[in-house]
Amino acid sequence: MSKTKKAERTAVTTTDESQSYKRQRMLEVRQMVAKAVKNNTRVDLMGFTGTDIARSQIALQDLLSKEQEKHAKAGDHIVSLKTDLEIFNTGLNVMISHLKAIIEGQSEQLKVQDQKIYTLESNCNELAMILDSTMRSQHKTETTNLALKTTLKELIHD
Repeated sequence: MSKTKKAERTAVTTTDESQSYKRQRMLEVRQMVAKAVKNNTRVDLMGFTGTDIARSQIALQDLLSKEQEKHAKAGDHIVSLKTDLEIFNTGLNVMISHLKAIIEGQSEQLKVQDQKIYTLESNCNELAMILDSTMRSQHKTETTNLALKTTLKELIHD
């Protein structure tokens, strides 16, 4: 403490109020202060006098403490939700990576299957042309054989 300032002692003022009155009055002041804070009214302009001034300050401090507790709990919830969300996102990213790998693998399989289908289709077309050629050749051979049979029959009958 500086040399120019002297320590001041605060004295406790005793009142001749009963304990039940003090409790009841504190409840009333708390309600008035809570209503004033809710309506955004300045508590210092409410006209409290005597011991009610201290009660209003206590009520304000209690309201502040409750709000700080709510704020701390909300902060904890936010941190918890953020952590949960990060875990969820990590799992989701792993799942997406896995699904991408599956899709890429299936895409490669489709390419291989497409190539096989193309090869089989080419082979089928080639076989169809060979079959067509063979059938024409067989038809010519049958026609020639039939002509030869007819010629032989005519020669034999003559």
